[in-house]
Amino acid sequence: PAKRPPELGESLDAAAKYAKTNEVRTSIAHRGLELADSAAAAGQFDVAESALKTAGAASVRLRDAELRKDIAGKRKDVEKAKRLHAHEQAAFDEAQNTLKNKPDDPDANEAVGKHLAFDRNDWAKGRNHRAKAADPDLQKAALADQSGGGEASHSPALGDAWWNLAEQSDG
Repeated sequence: PAKRPPELGESLDAAAKYAKTNEVRTSIAHRGLELADSAAAAGQFDVAESALKTAGAASVRLRDAELRKDIAGKRKDVEKAKRLHAHEQAAFDEAQNTLKNKPDDPDANEAVGKHLAFDRNDWAKGRNHRAKAADPDLQKAALADQSGGGEASHSPALGDAWWNLAEQSDG
């Protein structure tokens, strides 16, 4: 099985301890950048930050200003993604709290439904929330999704509804 980011981070750290050549240090720095990308995309910001720390340490002896610049830029990207993730999580938590008292609140349902589907890729769990969304197009697509029951004949129209929503999206 493929290694996940935390295990890759541990492997990267172990390799960095024994790096003796610039070729190996360069490879570690580049793998650190790649790992930071995949870990940040998975919301594993501690792994991303650790990978960048390892990449930075490996790059120090290389005297490669461009590589160090790339690592510094990636640190900024990870910090920005971490702040955005925290903001989105806070909005999701707030919406969930609203739904405890007002289960039919359209804005809260939309926020929860979008987060579950688009951020967590849990379309099934968010479907009922999207069906109660404030956005009529999102609501329409979710209701069509609910009524389709997985029928192939229903799929083209449903795909078109989601496609149109994606085209209207700002993100």
